[in-house]
Amino acid sequence: VTLSGYLDSYSKKHNAELAAKQIPDIEAVANELQVNSSSSGLRTDEDIGKAAVQALETAVVVPGERIKVMVREGRVILEGDVGWGLKKEVAEAAVRVLTVVKEVTNWIEVQPTSHR
Repeated sequence: VTLSGYLDSYSKKHNAELAAKQIPDIEAVANELQVNSSSSGLRTDEDIGKAAVQALETAVVVPGERIKVMVREGRVILEGDVGWGLKKEVAEAAVRVLTVVKEVTNWIEVQPTSHR
């Protein structure tokens, strides 16, 4: 199945993909939905980066000092390392809900240790 059209947030794009994957007999999903966040208020990549860092700081289980945020044209890239897969997921979820984000790429690595 191919998802196409325009949405006003990356979170909605992500949720649409998850919903499509739950439909019985669907073997593949092509998510071609595009995020048009201009209706949410135009913000610079710097503003988006600051909002993403703040979102990570608010997500208590995510060690903000171990995660770096890069933003280009509204697309957020998360890099760094965490001790548990849950922390990687929480970091992405915290940023995904920001209305001006067009896409999130999560390059955070899970490196299990008792200190992360």
